[in-house]
Amino acid sequence: MNLLLINKIFFLYLKQITMKILNRLLATTILLSTFTIALLTTQSCQQAPKDLTEEIQKSADHFSETFKSGDADAMADLYTANGVLYPPDSPPIRGSENIRAFWQATFDAGITEAKLKTISAEGYENHAIEEGEVSIFVGDQMVGKENYLVVWHKVNNTWKLHQDIFNSSLPKADNAGVIQSLYDAFAKGDVPGVLAELDAEVVWNEAENFPYADGNPYVGHDAVVNGVFARIGAEWEYWNLIDMSLSEMGSDKVFATGKYNAKHKRTGKSINAQFVHVWTLKDGKAIQFQQYADTKQVAAAIK
Repeated sequence: MNLLLINKIFFLYLKQITMKILNRLLATTILLSTFTIALLTTQSCQQAPKDLTEEIQKSADHFSETFKSGDADAMADLYTANGVLYPPDSPPIRGSENIRAFWQATFDAGITEAKLKTISAEGYENHAIEEGEVSIFVGDQMVGKENYLVVWHKVNNTWKLHQDIFNSSLPKADNAGVIQSLYDAFAKGDVPGVLAELDAEVVWNEAENFPYADGNPYVGHDAVVNGVFARIGAEWEYWNLIDMSLSEMGSDKVFATGKYNAKHKRTGKSINAQFVHVWTLKDGKAIQFQQYADTKQVAAAIK
């Protein structure tokens, strides 16, 4: 009967919210299979679900308190033995040990608090479905907001997460747009425009054996301007970036490929050297830069 109850819950609840969540759940096959089973069993279980919003909010509060403790083992204990976690842009995470590792990685990344708010919860005596939202903090600063859908199972009179599905409700950062703006400013010789896209404490690394790698790592605006930009301007007649292509990788990185087209003032030699730039971004600013380039061609041009 438990399976029928679970299916009935999905049918009654998901019928109301499907249009709101289909666009944010990657595991669509789970929903489709649930619908199929639910449609076949709706006549077998006619009990109306109960409003469990207040009860589940207490369990959500306990989740928030446990998260704040930073104890990954305690976080894993909040899930059933065969619980599944569905993070955005990631395969399902199954089982206590893998769930523990996920939350440990979250804590290691510096996330300090997750405040859950139950929007609604319905279910039966031992099963419930909750729709909610969570605000994510690093210290006192909110760094993200996500929507979630949780299937709860009651185990030994305690609500535990059985299926935990969540996705960001914030607009996706246009990291490639930030880096494109930076390159556009560089092409115009607009140094303040370039710096506007760099974090104040940006960490900048030139490629090994590149002429300006002697100051690695350059930390902060002044170090980058004096150690890299000013030296390029003083030593090269022109320094252009051509054949550019940008690609976003994950949620915080942008890869830029292209060629340096430049002419050295003293030697009169030109280069047409390939490069790769790896940018790391946070909160709309570039916080790290790593250059890879054809250093042999550049070295030959300055001799």
